[in-house]
Amino acid sequence: MKIRTIVCQVFLIFVFVFSLAPEEPSAETKILVVLSGDEENARTAEDLLAKYLFEKEYEVITSAELGAGDIQNAKQGKAREVTANYGAHFLLTGSVRSKVSSRETSTGIKLERAVTTLSYKILDASGRRVHRGNVQNDSAGRSPDEAVYGSFDYMASDVAEKIAEKIPSVLSSSRPQEAGTATGTGTVASAGPQIHITDPPVEEATRGLTRTIQRNRDTITIKGKVADNTGIRSVTINGAPVRIDTRGGFSHPIALNLGQNNFSVAAVNNRGMTATKDFTIIGTRGSSLTRSSDVIKPPRKGTTLWGLIIGVSQYQSPGMSLKYADADAKVLAQLLKTQQGKLFSEVRIKTLINKDVIRENIIKAFGSHLGMAAPGDVVFIFIAGHGIKHQQSGSYYFVTHDANIENLVSRGMRMSDFEENVKILSKNTNVGKLIMVIDSCHSGAMQMEGLRAVGSIQDDLADALQAAEGQFILSAAKGGQASIEARRFRLNQGDSGHGAFTFALIKGMRGEANYDGDEYISLTELFQYVSKQVPRLTGGRQHPYSRIAGTDMPFILLK
Repeated sequence: MKIRTIVCQVFLIFVFVFSLAPEEPSAETKILVVLSGDEENARTAEDLLAKYLFEKEYEVITSAELGAGDIQNAKQGKAREVTANYGAHFLLTGSVRSKVSSRETSTGIKLERAVTTLSYKILDASGRRVHRGNVQNDSAGRSPDEAVYGSFDYMASDVAEKIAEKIPSVLSSSRPQEAGTATGTGTVASAGPQIHITDPPVEEATRGLTRTIQRNRDTITIKGKVADNTGIRSVTINGAPVRIDTRGGFSHPIALNLGQNNFSVAAVNNRGMTATKDFTIIGTRGSSLTRSSDVIKPPRKGTTLWGLIIGVSQYQSPGMSLKYADADAKVLAQLLKTQQGKLFSEVRIKTLINKDVIRENIIKAFGSHLGMAAPGDVVFIFIAGHGIKHQQSGSYYFVTHDANIENLVSRGMRMSDFEENVKILSKNTNVGKLIMVIDSCHSGAMQMEGLRAVGSIQDDLADALQAAEGQFILSAAKGGQASIEARRFRLNQGDSGHGAFTFALIKGMRGEANYDGDEYISLTELFQYVSKQVPRLTGGRQHPYSRIAGTDMPFILLK
């Protein structure tokens, strides 16, 4: 009996002692990515994989940060050694290859087609294989580089999706071996904390960075994230302590003065190593995109927003169909309707989707729907789909549901048709502002999967509309560039995908374009946001075009 009592006491003491031990915090899953193949292609594939995995909250280290010995070990599948050196949970290794071929479309356009194959496996820190895959993606472009990059981009997005299904982005109470404890030829990866600033958007450049924002308030909020193998001891902004959450995120309000404001974000890890990120913001009394004489005025009371939203993905002619132009139109129409009772007393939207997008319906909508606008109202026109340049006349056409190469003149919608209808609308209604957003282009890529054809439509239309006051033109891409759509441009988990341009447009309208932190998003803020985000989303393959003739105005009320 006495022995049993002693055993019970010892057991209770053991439980009590371990209950006092601090619980290990959850940590982001860290993955090493090392690929073989053509050196340039392998590095590009690694960078794109890192981009998409980072978006899914993984921490990623590519071969660019590894020592030569560790790269060799990783390629040989020696996960135990290399993961220990970098405090990683998993190793993704494999080989990537790409093959390019040329073909000519029925319209005589020469295209390059790239097929990329990635064979890979994922090993945990003990060397056990947890996943293996083989993916193949193809893309077309007007140059081999464009085609190869597109196929790599699709491949990286697909692989990141597969990894997210197999491996959680956060591992609870799980810690890899201490970084640097293993011996070998590799170097210790922890050269200091990593700092990422997410707002204001200052990550586009690395040095000499300046951002001009509108000063409507005395403070801005700096948001970001810090990470390090050993943990983060402290974070400061201009010397002031900043609170971070369990995943390294921070959000810190700080004073913003007129003129130059210098900011320095510093992070110290648990080994006492420090990293800093410096940037400058110029505080002004007006938007950097407006003249000093311009005054941003909200729509007058009783103003109605009239919208004509057009999106066509399904075409009568085989091989022309897109995937997401109709989805772009639907989600944009829904978002605009939420502004009723906010900036606009009423929002009247006419939506034409797929089979309803024919020449007669578009012209009719200009007269019977937009024609009801009163003086001072705001008109918003959005078109998404294919565009084509007529080979003989050189005129640009928006390709309607029932149009094709043969009947383009009779069934397509010429840009001069839009010009004529806008002029009639402006003369008859005297609307206050007209906003036209174009996710359509010229044909060279009409049959290229994932691309909406692009050309100089935006130049012709903007020139035609310039004479009218209060005209705002925003187009998906500059002449000669493709307008890209893909499944990865999803606004939520159940979303199917969107064009990169409309994806950025919606994100901006939902609040990300609110650079000055006030209660609304102005048109110039929105145009500025889209112009910055689309090149980042497309790896520099697509650059939106905009033209503004008139004073700025609030467009989306956030509260």
